[in-house]
Amino acid sequence: MTKLTNMARTRPMIRRASAIGLVIAAVVACTLVATALASSGSAKKTHPGAGKLAVLTHHAARAAKSSLIPAGAVLATVTNGTEVYADQNASDEDCIIHITPNTGGGSVCAPASQVEAEGEVGVGRSGASDAVRVSALVPNGVTSLRFVDRDGSSYTVAVTNNVVEHQDGSIASVSYTLPTGKVHTTNVAAVVDQIPTQPGAPGSSSSAAQ
Repeated sequence: MTKLTNMARTRPMIRRASAIGLVIAAVVACTLVATALASSGSAKKTHPGAGKLAVLTHHAARAAKSSLIPAGAVLATVTNGTEVYADQNASDEDCIIHITPNTGGGSVCAPASQVEAEGEVGVGRSGASDAVRVSALVPNGVTSLRFVDRDGSSYTVAVTNNVVEHQDGSIASVSYTLPTGKVHTTNVAAVVDQIPTQPGAPGSSSSAAQ
C-alpha cells in the first residue's frame, strides 16, 4: 500500500502501487494524487459534526456494478457519468472511489478518524481531456466546496452524501469550512503543475508525485 507522511494514501482498483502519494488505476484515464490532510488528533468525536460519515450509516450498501468496486461500498452520487462511491474498508479507512464506465477509475483512502475530522481530497488529470479532477470525501456538516480558478474567479459545488466529484480545466484551489469553523484548503495548482500534460490518444494519462 502507498502511504503518505500524513497517513493519507491512494490505491489502484486492481493492483497496488508503490509511488509516494500517487496511484494509477489499471485501465485508468485519470490519476489521483492524495493531498496534504493534517489531522489534529485520533479521536473520532472531537468536535461537532465528527463521527462516522452519514453516507456510510444512512444509506444501505449497494451491489457494485463493477468488479473494481468493493462489495460493501455505497454509491454516493453519479456525476457526468462517473459513479462515485464511499467505503470504509477492513483497515478502518474511509475511501472515495470513482469509476467511469469503459474508462477506468481510482480511489483515495485515509484513516477514518482523519476523514471524519478533516476530510480527504484527491487531485489528478483525466487523460482524454487533460481536465483537472477533484474528488473529495468530507465530514458531516460540510455542505459545499469553494473552487477558485487560476484567473481568480470562484464558484461553489454542493456536497452530495459527503462527496464531491468535479472536473475543471483551470482549478487553482479548493476549500471547505469544517463544523469547527476551520477552513480546509487544498492547493490544487501545486499538485497539477507537477503532472505533465499528455498529448496522447484518449484514455492515456500522465502523472507526477507531490
